[in-house]
Amino acid sequence: MDVLNALKEIQSGQTAIRDQLSLIQSTLASHDRTFDDLKTRLAKIESNCASIAMVKSQLKVAEATTTECSSRVSAIYAWVDDLEDRSRRSNLVFYGLADNHNEPWQSTESLVVELCKDHLGITQQPHDIERPHRLGVFHPNKNRPIIAKFPHFEVKQQILTSRSELKETEFNLAEDLSANTRLARKHLVELGKAQNKPFKLRYDKLTCNKKTYVYDHAAQMVVEHSSYNRLKNPINLAKFGTGSCRSYSQIYVASFPSGIPCVLSPAHLLATSSF
Repeated sequence: MDVLNALKEIQSGQTAIRDQLSLIQSTLASHDRTFDDLKTRLAKIESNCASIAMVKSQLKVAEATTTECSSRVSAIYAWVDDLEDRSRRSNLVFYGLADNHNEPWQSTESLVVELCKDHLGITQQPHDIERPHRLGVFHPNKNRPIIAKFPHFEVKQQILTSRSELKETEFNLAEDLSANTRLARKHLVELGKAQNKPFKLRYDKLTCNKKTYVYDHAAQMVVEHSSYNRLKNPINLAKFGTGSCRSYSQIYVASFPSGIPCVLSPAHLLATSSF
């Protein structure tokens, strides 16, 4: 009887062991399926990472291309502004002269001639002035400015340099400049006044305290001008011709009145030449 009981206990233990082995096998099979699923998912992730790396590389190429295109567009804008200013360099704009509705051009011409003679001491003949006309729409309580072209550049410069004679009058005159150049000069004058030091404004550059500043239209801020390394500008000079050129570098932001500069990335504004 003892032997039979022992055999029954052994059989019972073997049955339990078989059950445990079956459970282990089932668990291992489940783990194998899980590992296979993980391997599949990891393969997909690796494939996606490779695609992301490719897209990242393509984005870098696109960014470089965009930067180059942006620099080219900025250069073209600067070049166009320069050409526009050159086309206007013989013009002067007169302010404060009495205006009349439907004013004939002969009367407009006479007003300019009389202003030059009576207030500037410069005698002009009608044939010395080309195409004088009013700018804008007539308003009863406002005198429209007059723009006139002077065929002889020396005469135009003589009149321009004599405009200080108009300080105590209601009249004024100025160069005819492009909109971007006028905007740049406005910001540069504001900068110069904030310094409380003597400054000189020439065309689109301001010199103050032995430093020269320009207005960067892309960044919409005044920056310190540097002419170094201009031949290494991304826009090759050969694309716009040789000769003198105007180069802009965003080396420092003029953070006035504190006077503390901030480093900027290089700008890519280039024009064919400066006045």
